[in-house]
Amino acid sequence: MSRAVLPLALAATLSASPAAQACGGFFCSQAQPVIQNSERIVFSVDGDQIETHVQIFYEGPSEQFSWIVPVPSEPDTFLSTDSLFDTLAFQTGPTFQINRIDEGNCRDGGGIFRGGDASLAAPESADTVGGVEVISLKQVGPYDTAVLLANNSGELMSWLEENGYDLADDMEALLDPYISENAHFLALKLSKNKDTGDIAPIGFRYTADKAQIPIQLTAVAAAPDMRLETYVFADHRAVPESYLHVQINEAAVNWWNGGQNYANVITKAANEAGGHAFATDFAGDPEFL
Repeated sequence: MSRAVLPLALAATLSASPAAQACGGFFCSQAQPVIQNSERIVFSVDGDQIETHVQIFYEGPSEQFSWIVPVPSEPDTFLSTDSLFDTLAFQTGPTFQINRIDEGNCRDGGGIFRGGDASLAAPESADTVGGVEVISLKQVGPYDTAVLLANNSGELMSWLEENGYDLADDMEALLDPYISENAHFLALKLSKNKDTGDIAPIGFRYTADKAQIPIQLTAVAAAPDMRLETYVFADHRAVPESYLHVQINEAAVNWWNGGQNYANVITKAANEAGGHAFATDFAGDPEFL
């Protein structure tokens, strides 16, 4: 299992044992922008069978909540749980501590302080309407969900707008690549009697042979420096294929305060890679979980 952090989210492909296509984006009108400030994704890969869990942190009015996920095949949708993500974050997040070793005795001139001064610094259901095929409509937890197929992005956007999804005006170009690949689109919005306090992680199962996270949709409403944490359970470690994989500068970690500046250290490493990078926090056997 690996956990990766992407400080500047744009697009990414993960490569491991056969993986999945997931993630998605908030669509909203420009007059009242929706802000997505964080996202966590868990993949479970078993051959070409993929299970994906997505946790979203959202700021904005309830009626503007519209989330679209391109999926390579028809998904079976279900409600996930926050405890899954909280457990993973707690168990796999990096920790920093100083181990002190005493050598010799300063009074007899021995030890590491002998011979000079020392200084330390602490750094900082199927129906076709207008070119859109409605594969299924159902309620999942607090969400009204639809699984759709479309011939072109304009028809897809028209269907979504007519059915209460709030969209930005310039989304067609971002949808076109997925439509050309015959992707299914999982659309979510909050049910009429639900508000943002009811938002819960969503899960879906599907068949796929390639691991992709289409972050271009997420970037539409992402807050600056949005965090994307990805966990992959598979036979092999997952690494980015179309992004760089970076390592942090451990000398920049504030060891004296338990690495409280770790997020900034990750951001710096990603910025030096042009913003297109993942950094691995943990890779190994998940048996201890």
